[in-house]
This record gives sequence, C-alpha cells and structure tokens, in this order.
Amino acid sequence: RSTLVAALLAGATIPAESMLVLPQELDEPAIDALLARLQALPTDIRGGVLQLVAALGVAPAQLLASARPSPGEARKLALALGLADDRALLVLDEPTHHLDLPARLRLQEALQAWPGALVLVTHDDALGRAVCTTRWTLAAGELHAETPDPR
Repeated sequence: RSTLVAALLAGATIPAESMLVLPQELDEPAIDALLARLQALPTDIRGGVLQLVAALGVAPAQLLASARPSPGEARKLALALGLADDRALLVLDEPTHHLDLPARLRLQEALQAWPGALVLVTHDDALGRAVCTTRWTLAAGELHAETPDPR
C-alpha cells in the first residue's frame, strides 16, 4: 500500500501544501509536529480544529493536557487539522487504524461531507463504499475499477 500511495503522490500535480497525506502509522516526530501545529494556530482556527477533534470523539481538554496523545487521538488530530485547512486532496492510508467503532462512524460522516478529493487506501470495505465515488480494488495482482450505480 505504501508503494501505491508513493506512486500516486509522485505523479501529483498539485502543491504538497494542498494535500493532507495521512500514513497508516504516525511516528513520534510526526505527532510532535501535529501538536506544535495545533498550538501555533490562531485561537479561532484552533477552536474549529478542536471542535472537529471532539466530533471525532476526543475530549479537547484531554488532548491539550496530554504530553503524548494515543495513536488514535493523534490520528483524529491529524484528520481534524487537514479538514480545517480546507486541503484540496486527502490521501488517507488506513484512516480507521486505531479508531473504535463510534470514531469510525464519525470519520465516515466527516468524509462524506468532505467537498474535496479523496484517495482512500483501506481494508474497510464499508467505509470505501460509503465515501468513495470510484473504487479500485487490487486482487490477485489485478486492478479492478468500480463506479457505483448512482441510483
């Protein structure tokens, strides 16, 4: 999957700052960068991000008080920052990783409302069907395209 995401990004013609690329795992430096980015935001924008974090199921006070958020909390913060930035493209690799069922459902709702483009790499078939208009499935080394019937 990482190779697929890297290949897609290598051919991207939009600026990197117009994309949110969320890998399956966030390492410590990435989590530290997310926290620093949150703290550097103007108060009104930070408030909007924290509202999105809360909508994804994390108590903002808990996140702000934590020296090291859990992997799920960090993932929700990264998603909220990307959604608040109005990025043109979200590239999400297994975005439901480390998320419980209520958080998965809230993520699905947020992605359904997302007005931009989305590249979703996932094993979560229900999420893919709920939020994607065109799906490519890789099975037995073959790529299959599927566009759902709009009815």
